[in-house]
Amino acid sequence: VLLQQMLADLRRLQSHLGTTLGTAEEEGATSFALVLVGPGLWSHYHSTPNGIQGEYHVNGPLAGQTVVLTHHSVLRALLKGNLTTEQATRLGLLAFSGHQSDTVRNAFERGFLSSI
Repeated sequence: VLLQQMLADLRRLQSHLGTTLGTAEEEGATSFALVLVGPGLWSHYHSTPNGIQGEYHVNGPLAGQTVVLTHHSVLRALLKGNLTTEQATRLGLLAFSGHQSDTVRNAFERGFLSSI
């Protein structure tokens, strides 16, 4: 049941990001990997002509891919609007790693603006 909840929340993240990664693509980032720390559940997100596409329960990040690290409870708080990406990052609950991490962080911030 918990796995199904996590997958549903990862899909909700995909819809929150909408086309923000497309904007990030103009800045050089076209994909990122996200890991839910604890269960070690990895997902890949990349931009397509139809918006953000997610792949869930994958083996890990692709070479050179920006990695987003967080916990499922933090993702849920972001999705519910109880926490901003800036707060989560400042508190160390959400981390971005890799050469395009600023671009992916900006995509997250834009994607969650509407839920504040």
